[in-house]
Amino acid sequence: MWKAVLLLSLLSLPISIASDLKAPKAENIKTAAPHQIPNGTQAAAWAQATRWMGSSGFSPYLPSLRFDGSKPVANGLYQDFFSFFDSGAWREISEFTEGGKNPEPVGSPAILGASSFIQVPSSKPDLSPLPVSSALQEAVEMWAQAWCSSSSQSLTSEMADPDPSAYFQAENLGTLENASILWAGKERDGNGLAQAKITVEAKKKDPVSFQLLLLIENPGAGDPKVTDWGPTGCASVLSPYAKALSSQDIHQWNL
Repeated sequence: MWKAVLLLSLLSLPISIASDLKAPKAENIKTAAPHQIPNGTQAAAWAQATRWMGSSGFSPYLPSLRFDGSKPVANGLYQDFFSFFDSGAWREISEFTEGGKNPEPVGSPAILGASSFIQVPSSKPDLSPLPVSSALQEAVEMWAQAWCSSSSQSLTSEMADPDPSAYFQAENLGTLENASILWAGKERDGNGLAQAKITVEAKKKDPVSFQLLLLIENPGAGDPKVTDWGPTGCASVLSPYAKALSSQDIHQWNL
């Protein structure tokens, strides 16, 4: 039942996720607020889910992957829930993540089953349309290149946080192949939102795509910049420079 609770809470957000296939479950929906897990724990869970999909042969369905929520369990562990669209149904998967400063997945995700969904059109927030200018496209590409690299110094430079002590964690995913802006809109406070499909070419692996929601400062000006990011559907929790870390908290990749 709690999964249905989390799902409705996510559906109440103003952004839909990756495709027109998203829709609410047909029954057993009740209203409640989901437990909010730390950003780092959610990122570790998301990374583990995408790795599992690739190794399990579900790579073609990665663009539809969505985070359905998490709940704390014993001994500092979180149980995380995801789903992705496959063959007319949403496959549900679950995994465990250990919290803390350096969250790590525990074991391997498992398929829980499949759920039928009612087909409804996807919805987007009520935003003013934002033309995808060459400046905006370039800003997203430059940010994506730094984000998927192993260089947190490059990502920190791209973020341009006014706090000189702020650092940002690069993901060490590979080399950027393409960054496509699927849509963009302007919020009432002047910030922009853009859903981007980021395709990365990893060494000795097929390209992998990620869909992210980006928060953008000065989206219609000549100097737009990405200030926060997260999974599609997370518009209400994005905040400028929310992922800033101290230099001691940056993970140094073994290259």
